[in-house]
Amino acid sequence: MVDVMLDRKTPRGRPLDWITAVMMAASPSLGEGELIVGIGPDQRNWDGMGKVVFFLESINGDATPEIVATAHCADCHGTNSGTIQVFDGVADTLSGKHELLWQRYGDSAGDRLGEAAAPCGDIDADGIGDIIVGAPGDALDQVTVGSVYLLSGIDGTEIYRFWGSSAGGRFGARVASLGDMDGDGVPEIGIGAPNDSGMGSLIVISGGNGETLTRLWGRAASLFGMGITATDDFTDDEVPDILVGAPGWSGGRGRALLLDGSAVARGESDLAVVAVKTIDGPNPISRMGFSAAVIGDLDGGGAREIAVGAIGDDAIYLFEGEKGEFIDAIRGRGGGGDALDGFGYAPAAPTGDIDLDGIEDFVVGAPGYSTAELANVGIAHVYSGADLSILRSSQVFIAREDYFGASVGAGDVDLNGDGLPDVLIGIPGYGDRQGRTAFGAIYIDLS
Repeated sequence: MVDVMLDRKTPRGRPLDWITAVMMAASPSLGEGELIVGIGPDQRNWDGMGKVVFFLESINGDATPEIVATAHCADCHGTNSGTIQVFDGVADTLSGKHELLWQRYGDSAGDRLGEAAAPCGDIDADGIGDIIVGAPGDALDQVTVGSVYLLSGIDGTEIYRFWGSSAGGRFGARVASLGDMDGDGVPEIGIGAPNDSGMGSLIVISGGNGETLTRLWGRAASLFGMGITATDDFTDDEVPDILVGAPGWSGGRGRALLLDGSAVARGESDLAVVAVKTIDGPNPISRMGFSAAVIGDLDGGGAREIAVGAIGDDAIYLFEGEKGEFIDAIRGRGGGGDALDGFGYAPAAPTGDIDLDGIEDFVVGAPGYSTAELANVGIAHVYSGADLSILRSSQVFIAREDYFGASVGAGDVDLNGDGLPDVLIGIPGYGDRQGRTAFGAIYIDLS
């Protein structure tokens, strides 16, 4: 998978031996965009490209951020070995290609490398941000314990590799950069293992030396560690804090827990001590905490707000970043245990100020959105940070089981130089339905 090119036609029905990016015409609800489409080596494959998408700071010197995507079910080194790819953020003006800058594969079948991934700051001090990527199906001594790679952002070279300790624990199913908690100037790494010992766990690792700072456990069947995000300094002690989700808590009601970063840094492992605030789902099957993210400072209080996914409510709940008070909820058409649109499946992402009103906006994916005829088409909405109205919605090539919006990536990045932020949207089910191939894609929504 090395070639990326621009074409004015949809790639559906074309020979499936290439990667392409397609320029889309503008519509009232959709900005001009590009589609980067992936393909597995056997041409009859569910690769899931777009499982995770995000921007990475420029690694080729052109000052434009690069595009990162994972395909956790790619068969490069065996069935579902997985891969992570970094593309040039700017298509070449002559060839029309988004160059593939580097790619890293899972070692063996079943690794599912790329089920989780995130940028993590400059761990190796080379001036370029690095990447953490999870492989929750990875095996050590023939036991599926899961692993997490810390990779150089420049070329994918392995900096650290961390292993789980519990068979079937899904170590690496979630990863996050957590900010500098131990004061060494390097951000820490958060790793979720939501099935660990039947309870779920969060492992916090020092980015400076790769040593474990602490391991925190949930309760039985809580799926603790399913959602993870750094927060601002919630406890006012000049140390960043953490929010972790446990969507299985209390039989599926779910819980999000705000954790004291200082307690984590000193190695405290008692969750009752570390948790400074808990947020429970409002309904018995809310599954609060399935995803977690920080977005912009919507209320002007000086801290970024927190967005917590509750897939059972088909909702994302917003909490203010200073004290964790409830702000509002944005919802799909489901609820009451019906995750009709898939709100809360993927973490929200801050977009920068798209509508130029001085308040940062954010994007939410709804991969379960369906029409009367087609299931799981998916859609993504950009919301105003000022009043939570929908500024625009994105949908491309409406087809069943595309899962458009299964991931979103943003961050005040302007790829096309128009002065407005652009957005990445993952479409892991995208493909040629007649050929029973779903290789996945990334849509670049250019503002």
